[in-house]
Amino acid sequence: MSRLLALFVVVVLTAGCSAQADPAAPSGGPATEPSPRAAPYRIDRLHALSAVRSLRVPGFKRVLVCPTRRPAPCRREGTERSRWLVGTQLHGASLPGGNGLGELVTTIVTAWPSAARASSYADRLTKQLRRYDGDYDILLRKTGSRRYIPADRGKGELHDVAYSEWRGTVLRRLFHYVFDDLSSSSTVAGGRVVLSRGRYVLDLEWVARNQRTDRRLSQLPRRLLQALR
Repeated sequence: MSRLLALFVVVVLTAGCSAQADPAAPSGGPATEPSPRAAPYRIDRLHALSAVRSLRVPGFKRVLVCPTRRPAPCRREGTERSRWLVGTQLHGASLPGGNGLGELVTTIVTAWPSAARASSYADRLTKQLRRYDGDYDILLRKTGSRRYIPADRGKGELHDVAYSEWRGTVLRRLFHYVFDDLSSSSTVAGGRVVLSRGRYVLDLEWVARNQRTDRRLSQLPRRLLQALR
């Protein structure tokens, strides 16, 4: 697990980390043309949608694009208060012993009315990730008479990261699912990155059937952030 985390951190941070926050406003003095770094950070909706759609993952098929005419599948808890939400979801090969589950990549970018609201939402997501830090065992949960979310058991590592003024948290984990008949999937790898900058939050999550695919998917956050510059 430590090697997986180390690889991811190196990949994300090789293009350069930044500990500088976005300036609240240009400095005072004579009126001049503001520099790009002094201007407020902005992402327009079409730019964000273009960026998330541009992620081409070999071996994965796009199954959902947000926004859509059916907004319910796109909606995540708490995002009802966001100004807009864009994203994609992709599915790959079946997981070994996955009982119908497959590899996935989900990318969501949300715009909030203020930086404080964006930071609050990112903090809520990070709090949810803490249950995966270290050894964990999440019990199976019934969602209907014949539907359920399988148990999730494994070990994860949670760390703070920064990239080009985006700040947030990365989760890497190795785990397996346990189904209602008590059968278990093979061990699979997964990751999730939650980053915020100004009014924007990036939430990227994946599950891979092997560590080779996991290493490949761990490059997606860097590629997406470059596209959102």
